[in-house]
Amino acid sequence: MSDPKLLTSNKLEDTLLDIIVCPIDKQPLIYSYIDDINSPILANIRINRYYEIKDSIPILLEEESIDINNNEIEILKRNTIRTTGK
Repeated sequence: MSDPKLLTSNKLEDTLLDIIVCPIDKQPLIYSYIDDINSPILANIRINRYYEIKDSIPILLEEESIDINNNEIEILKRNTIRTTGK
């Protein structure tokens, strides 16, 4: 589900997205956004956490992950660009 409007310094290449998984549960993540398509994140809605992307580098550290509330989960589902992993 690629979105051509995602033209940002935080865009991740498909080859990288193909191999990324959550460092906590080792399962695929959702490449999505909450408010701004040009500020995508990597979210794990199974554990209600997300990881920021800074300068096209995913910050996949458990201690840097951020809580997601139920409203944000619904937004992330609607705004999913793609899932990670093959």
